[in-house]
Amino acid sequence: MTVRFYRAGDAAAVADIFNRAVSDIASRVYTPEQITAWLDGGMTAGETQVRCSDGRTVWVAVDDTGTAIAFIDLEDDGHIDMLFCQPEWTGCGVASALTAGAVF
Repeated sequence: MTVRFYRAGDAAAVADIFNRAVSDIASRVYTPEQITAWLDGGMTAGETQVRCSDGRTVWVAVDDTGTAIAFIDLEDDGHIDMLFCQPEWTGCGVASALTAGAVF
């Protein structure tokens, strides 16, 4: 796994990570109604690109093939706004690696 800065070409993969994490992982602690409200149709690549280009810092974790598996974004004040991982990568230390890189 490698952690790198977000690139414009990551938008679709980051949107997929968010959508899958919310629909698959969040179901462990949220009701179906809460998940439906949270997703509200899901995040699109276009929305992701706008969000990730607004000045926040975004890191993406990629596997050995270069496929995005998780991401974290920090607002200008250092607040972690989002941290999501593909369901099959949960419990593998990816989020820990991303948050370790976020400490500066």
